[in-house]
Amino acid sequence: MPQKGDRTHSVYPYIPYEDIKRKLDTRCRATICCHSRRFPS
Repeated sequence: MPQKGDRTHSVYPYIPYEDIKRKLDTRCRATICCHSRRFPS
């Protein structure tokens, strides 16, 4: 069982760290791109 406070393992199945980082980076870039298009600074 995952320990209390260990959100990574309780939410996600085991995924290599690089894969998680790549997915988060991609989602972040998409979000930033969307926001800058909707709300130009």
